[in-house]
Amino acid sequence: MHGLNFNKEKATILLDRITDENQDVLGVPSVRKDTISTAANIILNLIIKSEVQNIIISGTSIRDGLIAKLNKENRINPDKVAYYKVLAKNQRFNGMQTKIKKIFNPIFKKIADKDLERVFKISTNLSDISWNEQPDLRGYIAANKILSLPIRDLTHVERVWMAKVVYHR
Repeated sequence: MHGLNFNKEKATILLDRITDENQDVLGVPSVRKDTISTAANIILNLIIKSEVQNIIISGTSIRDGLIAKLNKENRINPDKVAYYKVLAKNQRFNGMQTKIKKIFNPIFKKIADKDLERVFKISTNLSDISWNEQPDLRGYIAANKILSLPIRDLTHVERVWMAKVVYHR
């Protein structure tokens, strides 16, 4: 379904069918039957209120990336976020991330903007996120973990960049 494109009329017809709790809709998993009607009703109302003409289905949540992109002034410093520190606890060498950030700090002061520096710090904190996985799969698992983390302070582009960096680490 990811990437599927509907015009407003087709989306409205489908969402109307989904909001009818008595009707089975092909493709809706049985575990979602209790909640899908409410979700469809929310989307239907968003379509009506926003007056969009086309709907594109996303297989992943676009919400977090858009919030991060539109809300730059409220992003949190990655050195002060307890969430990143918890993830960084499962590291191979204690203190390595801090040392890496210190090494690169003079470079960032000269050539990088604040967004790149922030994403670099987050990547450094998560660089060993899969160090204890099977070596042939380590990069793949690390990238997938990064892509699926509920990190609200990253745009989609930053998240993909970070996953690629950690994959090749």
